Amino acid sequence: RIDVVHLAPSPAFRRIPAAAFDILKQKYGIRLPFALYVGDVNWNKNIPGLLRAFAVLADDSKFKNVMLVLVGKAFLNKSLPEILEIHRLIDSFHLGNRIVFPGYVSESDLAGMYSMAACLVQPSHYEGFGLPVLEAMASGCPVVVADNSSLSEIAGPSVKVHADDYRDIAGGIKSVLISSDKEREKNIRDGFEWVKSFTWQKVARETVASYEKVVSRV
Repeated sequence: RIDVVHLAPSPAFRRIPAAAFDILKQKYGIRLPFALYVGDVNWNKNIPGLLRAFAVLADDSKFKNVMLVLVGKAFLNKSLPEILEIHRLIDSFHLGNRIVFPGYVSESDLAGMYSMAACLVQPSHYEGFGLPVLEAMASGCPVVVADNSSLSEIAGPSVKVHADDYRDIAGGIKSVLISSDKEREKNIRDGFEWVKSFTWQKVARETVASYEKVVSRV
């Protein structure tokens, strides 16, 4: 009675040449290296867990220059109780100078952010799909992802972590940051291959097939 139809990233998400990075860094006040999060601030997104993980990272002298970039318009809405909690945690961990809130970012700029990020982190407790995972892979960005819900289905070559364990999330981010150039490029190539199986043509084809199956039973 249920047909699962996976979504797909927009064609706008592709690996952006490094020559474009300086413009984006200046525009958004970002320096390299940085871990990236893209999305909302609802409880299921586990932003507190991500901040606790980043605090562990920040305490390690090997990662003293790493930043965290949190993309999404909700991060600029200071009336949200989730945002109040996010800023409370940032203050308690003394992370204010290590975190950037770009707000809403256009697809073209976001593709560039994915391309220059050390990794995307998707630490959600639960996701209906988790499109940033595929957007990141299509843009040549390694992914650290919670191994649960729909994320487990689309994770592919991502580094899998436990959403309820912020130290495990920190470990996943560290593993990407310390990987060799060769290991990183392999991860990126594997991501490119994996994401090829997610296309909007396939979404349309499978959706039509599901409708036709229902109609044939009427």
